[in-house]
Amino acid sequence: MFKKELPLPTDSGKKLNWTPEQLSPKVEKISLVEEEVFRRLVPKFQALRINMDEFGEVYPKKEIERDKQDVKIKKTLFEDSPFYRRAQILEALLAEQIELSDWFGESATTIVPAEIDDLYHGVDLATEFPQDNADEELRMGLDVTVSKGLSLTTKLLLIKSKIEKGELTEMKYFASESLPDFRGRKRMPSIIIGLDPRTINELASLWLMVDRSKNPNPDTDPIDREILREQAREAQQKLAHHGAQVLILKEIELQLEAFSNLARKTGHSEIASQFEKLLALTRKILSKKKISKADEIANDSDDTFRALRKNLEENFN
Repeated sequence: MFKKELPLPTDSGKKLNWTPEQLSPKVEKISLVEEEVFRRLVPKFQALRINMDEFGEVYPKKEIERDKQDVKIKKTLFEDSPFYRRAQILEALLAEQIELSDWFGESATTIVPAEIDDLYHGVDLATEFPQDNADEELRMGLDVTVSKGLSLTTKLLLIKSKIEKGELTEMKYFASESLPDFRGRKRMPSIIIGLDPRTINELASLWLMVDRSKNPNPDTDPIDREILREQAREAQQKLAHHGAQVLILKEIELQLEAFSNLARKTGHSEIASQFEKLLALTRKILSKKKISKADEIANDSDDTFRALRKNLEENFN
């Protein structure tokens, strides 16, 4: 998302204060539907974030306060940007649908990272897949983008650089119900996911229809309420089975294959193994997803998906 479209810090430690115009000169305004979803859904999503103040036994108070101040400063660069709002909507919708509609399979759970990990470490959302042994749990960080330009390429090249060094993405403030006794740093594979504005607006419209039926105006006629409820049931079914989930899983599959090949090629078998386990799991989840031919065509024409695929072909072969 735009909040990380400014890749700060880089591997070299140098901070790049690029402007929105430099990164993407053509910024689409978000729709009225997206504005309303942003107001209704995103605050609930933000409330689920890991609280940095709960890590007082892990990090010195001064360090936590410094991280909080870094977050505050960086947010002033983008929080009114259409990039920020649209990407926050996608993050929130994705987190909800992974949990409620099994977009990533029945066992997947989500973690909403602390803002420092979101803004500086490229982890907008973390997904876990329970295993028999909690210490072997599969997890990955999701870096959500609504860009198909420079920032997408930058994100992929940063991941490539890490893999070549034998490194994975780090969450500094990691906490999970799967590891109740652990708080601290945790490394995991990082994956970029994104949808074009057309698809995000469609998902937002479906979500809004469902939410309005749950929270109708007090003076709504009983007959109209029943109509709303029926429309909402249909919208929830469309949302739960939307073709976007397959598109996102295919984005994940393409990257995991490219990343595992690079890790093997550069002699980092341990992290290659992590990518390969996630790849096998992703393909298993995909095998159970059925979408219409029309959805397949829509997915193949998604601008962000096409840009991601082209970047992988150019930079990971």
